[in-house]
Formats: sequence, structure tokens, C-alpha cells
Amino acid sequence: MDQEVLQHAAALTQRMNPDGSLPPDIQELLAYLPDCEYELISFMVAKNVWQGFIPSPPPNYIPGDGSVELGLFLYWLSKPWLIDLSMFTQYQRWEIEAILYTIGTTLAPTQMTDTNAAYFNSKSLIYTDGSVLSSEKYATYDQGWLIAFFNLLESMFRDLWYNNGIFPTTEPPVIQLSGKIPGTVKIALLGDCGTGDETLASIM
Repeated sequence: MDQEVLQHAAALTQRMNPDGSLPPDIQELLAYLPDCEYELISFMVAKNVWQGFIPSPPPNYIPGDGSVELGLFLYWLSKPWLIDLSMFTQYQRWEIEAILYTIGTTLAPTQMTDTNAAYFNSKSLIYTDGSVLSSEKYATYDQGWLIAFFNLLESMFRDLWYNNGIFPTTEPPVIQLSGKIPGTVKIALLGDCGTGDETLASIM
């Protein structure tokens, strides 16, 4: 392994517990991934696209406990050679590889198989909330979304929280509305869907 990766991993482990275990917040996040994976497995089974043996649910799993958006994350993290890091700089790759190295031994075994994961490379499913379960660009299993997950892990390792993690503890004041129609207000929201195409450009 590159010396730079080991140096980054050493920096990450400085926040670990004295016994070398991961901090509780990171352990909780990683323990959430098996439920997310099983949400995806269950949906694939319901849609009759799951191939092979149907695995048992994780311990204490309750349907709806996981997020299908993270359904392939445990599979990818368990097989880091499948993660496409070509979009990153060398330094960023070292950072990500350090994260993978640090959490690698604590991950639960993935129950997603290569065959079933590969389903999303050529086909797609529409989830109950309208999400497109596919590995196509911008779809739910576009690996680009792993960036957000890696950023979250980096923030948790390094305590990189907004305002040092200090948030307001008091209720915001009530603002009385006044205008042509008392007690009403019009709010305009403008956003984008992240597609990066001409529609987004016109919004921006």
C-alpha cells in the first residue's frame, strides 16, 4: 500500500477510541448499511429480478429501517476495487483509500452478489418514491454519489462540522405576517435536479 495512504489512515485513526475501535458515530453509520442493502434486496425480490439464493435479513432488521439509496454502498465498500476513483485527484484518491483501509475490517459482510449488483449496469428499477435504481449517470447508483458518503466519513473522522457542531437550542421567534392577506405569505423556490444539462444551465 502507498505510504501516503498509510499516512492519511494514521491521521484518521487519531480520533479513534483508545482501544483502536472506530468512534461510535461512525460505527452507527456503518451498521446502518446492511439494513439499506437489505431494503434493496427485498425490493429486487418483490420485482422478481433477484437471482439465486435469497439471504436472511440482518439482525433486528425491520422493513423500512434502511434507505434504498445506500443499497449498494456496503457492496462497493466491501469490494473497493470496484469503486471508480478516476474522477479524483491523486491526493483525493489517497484520502478515499485511507478511509476504505480504516473502515475495511469493521464492515459487515455484504449479501449483495456480483450478479445482482450487475443488474443495474444494464437495467433499472423504479422505486416506490420514483427514484431510478440504476448505475447510469445521475441515477441512484451512479458511484458519483459516493463522494457525499466519503465526505460524511471524512467529516466524522475529523470533526469537520459546521460551527464546530454547535447548533441553536432555543425555538426561533414567531414572526407575525402582515400584508394584503393577513397571515399568509408567498414563497418562491428555485432549484435544480443536478443533471448538468441545458435545463440546469437555464435555471442557474
